[in-house]
Amino acid sequence: MRYVLLAGLLGLALAFDLGLLVVTWDDSFESFDPHHPGTLLPIVAGRLRALEAEVRERVCDLLEVCESGGGEPSRQESQTPAPRP
Repeated sequence: MRYVLLAGLLGLALAFDLGLLVVTWDDSFESFDPHHPGTLLPIVAGRLRALEAEVRERVCDLLEVCESGGGEPSRQESQTPAPRP
């Protein structure tokens, strides 16, 4: 009796899946484009480019401070002279 019930449930599940496949058959291939990557890949690539640009900017700033010896103001700081006592 258990096997008959299991076979019936399996048959209903297959019928339901095949029914969904037949109903959505028209538009299932229109949305599929093999030359267009998935949506997750462009998001990750964009975040990696932003991270790369941020790291490059910070490394350039660090090298600029190291080259100047730390005593001179960097190009981002104000160029106004310090008040004399």
